[in-house]
Amino acid sequence: MAEKKLALRIYAEGAFHSLRIPEQMTYQGSFYYPPRTTLIGMAGAALGKERYELEQLYEELQVGIVLNGVPGKAMDLWRIVKPKKGVRPEATVILRDMIYAPHYWLYFSSKKQEIIEKLKESFLNPCFALTLGKSDELVLMKAPEIVDLSRAEEWATYRWTVLPFDYKEWQKNGKCQLEKIELSQPIQLPQVFQLPRAFETKMERKMRPRRRKDLGFFTHVYEVGIKVKDPGWYDGERYFFFF
Repeated sequence: MAEKKLALRIYAEGAFHSLRIPEQMTYQGSFYYPPRTTLIGMAGAALGKERYELEQLYEELQVGIVLNGVPGKAMDLWRIVKPKKGVRPEATVILRDMIYAPHYWLYFSSKKQEIIEKLKESFLNPCFALTLGKSDELVLMKAPEIVDLSRAEEWATYRWTVLPFDYKEWQKNGKCQLEKIELSQPIQLPQVFQLPRAFETKMERKMRPRRRKDLGFFTHVYEVGIKVKDPGWYDGERYFFFF
């Protein structure tokens, strides 16, 4: 019998979002996909948890995401003031990417079914405002439902999603390969980022990865699909991995 998994599936859409790539400063590019910590934080907001109360959710929840569409991308100017002790503060202007009207399929899963059911109730009636990106970038959640997922077949093609590994390393080991494409139009190749899987969330405002193992490699896949030997998950329409 094929392996199954219960998950909460939600259709999410926003207006403008900016998910800053940490290594960039003067020009702040934006992820197209919210990181794992952002999705866990949004689940915590729905449940009414403060940032320093997310430790358990980092352990209990798995997340998955599929990008359903991005109608456009803009660039905004931000003025940042740098205070300096004893001298006049310096001001600088940076460029920041803004993602226009992204639409996502979000997936939340746990070994405990009661957590999934509680999360569904919370997204229908969230305690705090739900955002993707900065605190004023609200996101609209539609049609939360608990669905049965099936294991994907080997060498399924994954596109418009996030894979929880460095695809270049997996290519070397023969575990994945890029699909063949026609170079008749501009394309965006998969990108790899090293991002925290969890934060240390104490009462103080500073947030940082708790341990070295909480850093992981994530491949962001766009129109050029990746065929993966190890099976992910399938909801009847979309292939994705939990991470």
